[in-house]
Amino acid sequence: GDTVKKLESGVVIDNIKVSSSRVKIKKVDKEKEGSFIEITIHEGKNHQVKKMLEAVGLPVIKLTRERIAFLTVDKLKSGEYRKLNPKEVHQLYALVTKK
Repeated sequence: GDTVKKLESGVVIDNIKVSSSRVKIKKVDKEKEGSFIEITIHEGKNHQVKKMLEAVGLPVIKLTRERIAFLTVDKLKSGEYRKLNPKEVHQLYALVTKK
């Protein structure tokens, strides 16, 4: 409702107005009084999602990044990482130099 609209239209964090391009409520757990929310952002400022949610009065219990650009975290456990292959590095450079 109103909270989703606020997040999409923009909230001020660290004296800068930031917004999300998409907010989707995935699941509401009435028993635990919590929700699972999917947020798509483009900037990626330090702790941006957490600060955005706090700005609209929603405390964050757990936050999981699922994707950066076209790179996903499929098959990676918390704390794990993998090396990028040359094709992925080239694609990332192409994204950056497009602007």
